Amino acid sequence: MVEIIQNEHNKNQLSSLIYSNFKQESKPFNHLYIENFFNREYALSLYQKASCIPSSNYKLHKTGYNYALFADKEFYNFVYSDDFLRFIYNSFNLNISRSKYYKYPQVYKFDPSFRGLPIHNDFNQNRDFTVIFYLSPDWNPSFGGELFLYDKKYISILNNDRNSVGQVRNKSASEEAEVKKVSPYFNLFFAFQISQFSWHSVSAVLNGWTRYALIVDFDKR
Repeated sequence: MVEIIQNEHNKNQLSSLIYSNFKQESKPFNHLYIENFFNREYALSLYQKASCIPSSNYKLHKTGYNYALFADKEFYNFVYSDDFLRFIYNSFNLNISRSKYYKYPQVYKFDPSFRGLPIHNDFNQNRDFTVIFYLSPDWNPSFGGELFLYDKKYISILNNDRNSVGQVRNKSASEEAEVKKVSPYFNLFFAFQISQFSWHSVSAVLNGWTRYALIVDFDKR
């Protein structure tokens, strides 16, 4: 398992890994991201497996993206391992366990026709913590698909213009509240704690690119 982690300092325990590009932050809400998380060959193998999933395996989400279960035993063993859960605990001071509702990792496929996800927070959707592994190679800014994070101090703006599914309609309000952009680089690890303040959105995918990401959800213990 440990050989799939990209790190030159210590390959014995995930909980003791030292990343030179480790960035953990509390603003606008608790999250962390790590570039080049996996060994590159392993990350490419995940991309190849995800991109080869038959279209018949996918379901269409109401917001326009496609999703499917990701059936890979090695990946399961990694993300649900004690070492990985300990790594999350050490990073967030949060005990998590495998989601009872979302029991398996999923592939989210955002096709070039995908027009983006409006601002939402995922709160009260049977999950407490989410981990994202971005898989699509060769991203550049012309492809879009960025993740945007929004500051909780603008929550009143968001709540005053929120529809029934927690999405914001007012573009000027969302632009004012925008605080951070996460680019979906290949082999980027991103994790965040879900709360009533974890407002985020995804921009449209452009120029023939397809955005693949593995999503793993967890419950608080």
